[in-house]
Amino acid sequence: MYGNTEHNEVFVFSLNARVISDYRKVLPDLVERYAPDMIGITVVCTTYTSVLGMVGHLREYFRGYIVLGGAQMSFEKERALKDSEGVDFAIIGEGEEVMVDLIEYLESGKDLQGVQSLIYRDNGIIKINPQRKWIMDLNKLPFPDYRLFGMEKVPEWYTYRISTSRGCPFRCTFCNPHTMQGKWRTRDFNLAIEELKYAREQFDVHRFDICEPVFNLTSERVIEFCELLIKEEINMPWTCNSGLRADNISDEMIKIMKRSGFYNMKIGVETLSTEVFSNINKGETIEDIVRAVEIGKRNGLRVLGSFILGLPGATYKSDMESFKRARKLIFDEMAWSLLIPYPGTPAYNWVMEHGTMYYDYKTMHQYAHQAINEDAELRVSFETPEYPMNDRLKAWEKIHWTLKTTGISSRNKSIFWKIWKTIYSLVRYDPVNVRANVSYIVRGIVSIFRRKRTFKKQPFLLFKDLHKNV
Repeated sequence: MYGNTEHNEVFVFSLNARVISDYRKVLPDLVERYAPDMIGITVVCTTYTSVLGMVGHLREYFRGYIVLGGAQMSFEKERALKDSEGVDFAIIGEGEEVMVDLIEYLESGKDLQGVQSLIYRDNGIIKINPQRKWIMDLNKLPFPDYRLFGMEKVPEWYTYRISTSRGCPFRCTFCNPHTMQGKWRTRDFNLAIEELKYAREQFDVHRFDICEPVFNLTSERVIEFCELLIKEEINMPWTCNSGLRADNISDEMIKIMKRSGFYNMKIGVETLSTEVFSNINKGETIEDIVRAVEIGKRNGLRVLGSFILGLPGATYKSDMESFKRARKLIFDEMAWSLLIPYPGTPAYNWVMEHGTMYYDYKTMHQYAHQAINEDAELRVSFETPEYPMNDRLKAWEKIHWTLKTTGISSRNKSIFWKIWKTIYSLVRYDPVNVRANVSYIVRGIVSIFRRKRTFKKQPFLLFKDLHKNV
């Protein structure tokens, strides 16, 4: 792990494998046992509110430094320190080198003004230092040391996440990786192969996922990577859940990807409405998407499409037309989300000008890219005169109940309510497919009881010495 130097001991505690409320039971014991000088917390858009609550809890008994980092800090910036007096520092952009500098400056007593990409308080005044340049040489970064998470061996179903690049050269209306990760930079494929070998030997990893904004910027690059996978006999199934760009998909590329273990082809479609598609600045065409789907199907891959409802310029009619076209393409799986306009994106600015915003990180959370309230009920982030709230909810419900992808689940609701809601929605939105509807209801009821019996924290991601405490 970057910055794990000889004179600084790093201890990692993962909440990803726990119910979020567990921290109130576990953190006091951790602080007492390890007496840290500094606690760093990663923040993403879905956890901002929870993290501030955690900071408030920590301040009841922890007097050391608290540092916030992660993607969300590139947008929150000084707001995090304004929202919580318990936060000492926030790091924007890439934090590996900034964290090392911060510790060095604190230990030596230097003026923190010299730590680039740092937000801090100076006699009660919040100061924002200039942002550090992006790390251009990704090859100097060490492999992630997941042993710090208590990880030894993982189950066969576990997917190891790896990246071969950072940043994105595109400016899609709804997206912001160029703000969080800067310009596109690549990593030596030989190092990625070595990391996969290390993960297999160290953690018994059986599969992996390429996790980055744009893996197939060029088909030549992808082919080179696949040739290395085959040559080095990695022999792992793999996918790219961030999605592939449709305009850079070819038969040649897909064939060698499949030979190297690739099995799921995900494409960020967003919309198949010609008018709306022209508003989102993807740098590709609907024809590119149609051709890419055909290539994937022709080569025997499962093809997944991700879509967004309510993009700038969309209406209920255009989204329903997009859904109709998508079904004709015969995706193996489709994911439909309601647009959440993230700060720093053109979509956010468009909504502020043309619509009414309801989504607020302080009062709403997210799940699977949907805005939800405290009871896990779906909420619309915004509306426009042309596409009011009720129509947006109707579009989402119609699509998901037709595809049978909603799942029978809602927090704080009884099983009987969930069953009634399912039957009502299926009859309303998809009354024709009776047999499929009955099968879906039965599977949903079974899954509810199965989840109640089998829900467990994942022990392979927890510290061994904490098992008796959680």
